[in-house]
Amino acid sequence: MNITEPASTSSWLSKWERPKRDECPICLLELPLNPFHILVRPCCCFIQCMGCILKSESVISRDLSDASGGGGAYICPQCKSTDFSGDSLLVITHDKYISGIRKLATGQNALALYQLGCVCCAGNNIREGMEWYYKAVELNNCHASTMLGLYLLKGDYGVDEDNTKNGLMLVDQGIQEGDPLGWVVLGKFHWGANNKMLALPHLMKAFMCGYTPESIWVFRDFNIGMILLESFRDGLLTKEEYGTALRAHQQALEGLDSEERQNYQARDFSSLYTWMSLV
Repeated sequence: MNITEPASTSSWLSKWERPKRDECPICLLELPLNPFHILVRPCCCFIQCMGCILKSESVISRDLSDASGGGGAYICPQCKSTDFSGDSLLVITHDKYISGIRKLATGQNALALYQLGCVCCAGNNIREGMEWYYKAVELNNCHASTMLGLYLLKGDYGVDEDNTKNGLMLVDQGIQEGDPLGWVVLGKFHWGANNKMLALPHLMKAFMCGYTPESIWVFRDFNIGMILLESFRDGLLTKEEYGTALRAHQQALEGLDSEERQNYQARDFSSLYTWMSLV
């Protein structure tokens, strides 16, 4: 669907399928939508959900001799690196984490470049963050496309027609390459411009992927579920359309849930690693 042309919701809803996200290689569940529930290892950019990190580190904490030998979470499951042996990945220092990621970025690792962009933007260094995103986009990182487009739409490089056009194209590129956050970005952009019928298909797709206010970290207090409910009440969505979105949303949430992830969510670690979040 062309992102500049509105289309009736029903025209795509019956044929649409939720895109499958990458899986956590440990628990084999799809990676969480909330970036604070994912961790990128600084040795090789191996990605895990924080539920699995917490579970493995909890096992180690019951056996300090294992930890001293670099077992469990302290050895990378992918590259077998022991560079961070003895460091809990839940509380690893900022400098040590950045040092590892920068080494990977110099080797043109797209995920590392994207991660550096996240770190800079989380620290409110938007300009440098966008430069890292640009480099990651050149290596076809879909998350970087979405985030770069987002900051262009927000006006961090100035508000003009070209930046808006390029921002929309980059976000759409991120969607096409597999990043569902782009639907949130486009939906909010068009909703804010009072283009509700153009916004609703994007918002419904994001909702059916499982997005909740807690997982939409780039827009605080943006509640897609409430917007869809109000749209149904206002007659912008039919009962069938709204019901389909609700069922798909619940199904997506069930596919992302596990006991380990619930345990992680119950223990607020977010302040410890805000600077190394992943979208």
